[in-house]
Amino acid sequence: NGDYKRLKNKFRISLVDDTTIGLIPTETTNNVIQTIRVTFERKTLQPITVQVLEKGGDSTQINFYDYQLNQPVDDAWFTTCSP
Repeated sequence: NGDYKRLKNKFRISLVDDTTIGLIPTETTNNVIQTIRVTFERKTLQPITVQVLEKGGDSTQINFYDYQLNQPVDDAWFTTCSP
């Protein structure tokens, strides 16, 4: 939801280069993740890569491509759960 203040409380945020930010978890947030890097497409500023580096050396990379913005979504794709 773009809550920068909440994000800032959980991560140290740095600019890695002109299209990538780095998120380093605070000590109270996590003991597994070393850093998260998010790279944005220069023209649209949409995220194109999220890379999660773990303290143990493992990593996960998620690539976004061929995305479409603000497309209609049929309500039938969602369900409501009742308590």
